[in-house]
Amino acid sequence: MALGIAVLRGLEKKPFSKRIVAGISLALISFAVMVVDIQRSIKQEDPAAYAAKILVLRSRRIAELAASIEAISFQFFMNRLLNTTLSAYVNDAERYDISKWNTVFSQHMEGLAQTVPEIEDAIFFAIPDPNKIPLMMTDSLTRATYQPVRSIIMQKAIAASGKSVWDVCMGASESAAQNVNKLLVCARLITNIDTHVPLGVLVLLVNPDRIARAVSGSSWDEDANAAPKTDYTLLIDENSKILVSASLSQIGLQAQAQVPGFSEHFPLNKAASPSGKYKARALSGAKATQGLFWVIYERVPDRLWTLVSILPVSVDPLPLFFRIFIIAGFAASVWLILSVLRGGEATPDQSQPPAQHLEAIPDWFKALAPREKVVMVLLLKGLSNKEIAYHLAIREQTVKNYLHGIYKKLGVQDRFSALLLMQNAHLNIETIKDYAEKNPSEFSVSIDILA
Repeated sequence: MALGIAVLRGLEKKPFSKRIVAGISLALISFAVMVVDIQRSIKQEDPAAYAAKILVLRSRRIAELAASIEAISFQFFMNRLLNTTLSAYVNDAERYDISKWNTVFSQHMEGLAQTVPEIEDAIFFAIPDPNKIPLMMTDSLTRATYQPVRSIIMQKAIAASGKSVWDVCMGASESAAQNVNKLLVCARLITNIDTHVPLGVLVLLVNPDRIARAVSGSSWDEDANAAPKTDYTLLIDENSKILVSASLSQIGLQAQAQVPGFSEHFPLNKAASPSGKYKARALSGAKATQGLFWVIYERVPDRLWTLVSILPVSVDPLPLFFRIFIIAGFAASVWLILSVLRGGEATPDQSQPPAQHLEAIPDWFKALAPREKVVMVLLLKGLSNKEIAYHLAIREQTVKNYLHGIYKKLGVQDRFSALLLMQNAHLNIETIKDYAEKNPSEFSVSIDILA
């Protein structure tokens, strides 16, 4: 402002020179480029900040899901009938006819699997006799499936002494690079309740697709028409192995080869920061071109697992030397203008009015249609699509159509993102109600519905 006043006063006293034109032009160009650079930086930071918030929620969900799966195996310690059944199975000399024990085991596991649908199957391997046919929840597992599981997880579970062990196993004929027959397993050593003698190892086979939904958050029925996600999320264990991914080809691989900048930036020790983010470059696309990516990570509560989300940066930042050049150009333009106007004084204008306070209601909310505003209010109150349809006396499909239009206008993908946008704008029922009382024409129904 002071510089502008000085220019105007100077022009009243000085002839309009080329130096003035050059200085003003250089200042405007430099300022425009700085504004563009700031906007590009904001576009980079916003998706990363949003992904970090989402990752916190997903990490809690993963912790809850893992705890519920591990609780299944703990019942074989606490339930005497189950423990006695396993003891009888282990101590019997029969290797092949195990139907009387398998019936009890199968019925119990099928009942538990209904409460935790992520469990796909279960196996119990006896420790004393490795050639004994294991107990299985279903009859769909073949020897080619459970033998690799036994060889990979058995000794790890025994060494863990009753603690749960998670790992990735593959069929005997499969390799780590293939997409089929990859099994995420949770194993625990089971001991006799009375004597504490090891009986065997219980292995729970987890459905990789179901747990991948909890990791990637890609299942939203009502937002099926939303734009596809460009990021992907991985669950990595303490040994840098990928346990869960939406892409089965990545499961079981080392994170160093899948996460950009993993070896240079990622914290590998327990004392490291539980969350963070960084930028890294990596080859991407069919043409294997260099791309810039955000890598956001969040430690899963009470575990040594880490959720890592990778999303591409759509706009590269300006190089540092170019930013320095812009700042130098702006400073040179100021010096050039002031040198021409060295006789003018730059005094601030004391008559300008004070800055107005920001309004509580953002412009994007005002731009919504009257019925869309009401739908957003009911969404904020926590109502489901069916409940919104009841309040407005419309069909549920009509509510979904309104939501799809709102998501498109706000640039979000789902209900959670819309609620998060309203939270960040400090929108609540009271502020919207006050606004509706002053502007009743902007709402399609009476403001009494907001009460």
